Amino acid sequence: MASRLAEKRSRLLGGAGGGVSDAARVREPFVVSVREPPPQALVSTPTRLEQAEEAARLAQQQHEAAQRRSAEIIASVDGIVWEADAQTFQFTFVSAQAERMLGYPIARWFDEPSFWADHIHPDDRKFALGYCLACTREMKDHRFDYRLRAADGRYL
Repeated sequence: MASRLAEKRSRLLGGAGGGVSDAARVREPFVVSVREPPPQALVSTPTRLEQAEEAARLAQQQHEAAQRRSAEIIASVDGIVWEADAQTFQFTFVSAQAERMLGYPIARWFDEPSFWADHIHPDDRKFALGYCLACTREMKDHRFDYRLRAADGRYL
């Protein structure tokens, strides 16, 4: 059986003795046919950079739409919406209703570090400051009611 296999191998390689060696057969070049895709397929396929740019553009549009919705919601609140730095209590946002309701320019909330505390009604000050500090220490969002002195002296 082994001799039969050797004979077949010898015939395939060009016969015994004068045939092509195994090494020569391995080194023979071969041709692979590759079809190129149609040109329109190359043009219409977005690159990774283009895909990333499109994703970034879409994310920016969604972010801007969310900001507009947030601004609309805040503007609809019949009260003062504010945000302050948790460590310093320096205001980072005060809604436009603050000026309309209290009569002070919004810039005062930002420019005067104790503006808020100074304008809380004396009877509400201890609770408002304590509650706000406690919730802030616990990193909890909070909502509470207290009275503030308006520019004309009234408390709201």
